Amino acid sequence: MYVTPATLMQRFGALELAQVATLENRPVVSPEVFSRVVLGESTAGDDPTEVADANDALARVQRAITDTDELIDSYIANRYPLPLASVPGILETYAGDIVRYRLHKDFAESGQHPVQVRYRDALRFLGLLAEGKVTLGASDPVSPSGGGERVQYAAPTAVFSREALADY
Repeated sequence: MYVTPATLMQRFGALELAQVATLENRPVVSPEVFSRVVLGESTAGDDPTEVADANDALARVQRAITDTDELIDSYIANRYPLPLASVPGILETYAGDIVRYRLHKDFAESGQHPVQVRYRDALRFLGLLAEGKVTLGASDPVSPSGGGERVQYAAPTAVFSREALADY
């Protein structure tokens, strides 16, 4: 998993996540209840209907995360052994941007909404990563091409040596 619901909530806020993840035919879950559900805290004092809606919203977030994980894996599977031992921060950031985009329902045609721009940037980065034009930074498990290899050369045996030319 490249990003968690708790990380998304920390980056984008419980209010935004609750707004975009609540089912369209239901009232928006309060960010406090949504936060408690995400963090696994007690919801004993909360309205059971709202808790159920918060659990449904969390399930939508988790589905978007699963879809995003599969998308990222499809880009990087040819370069990196999966699953990655640890998730580099850059992948966590871009995974969050993709999940956020998937949870938002409608956008204007302009395509200039920050969520859309960040989504396109994430896909562009994944494409460059798949092509080997960018790396995951210092935590990249694959060495960049051209680095770390030993250069060797071979030459034929010398025809003229000091010994062969000693008489001349």
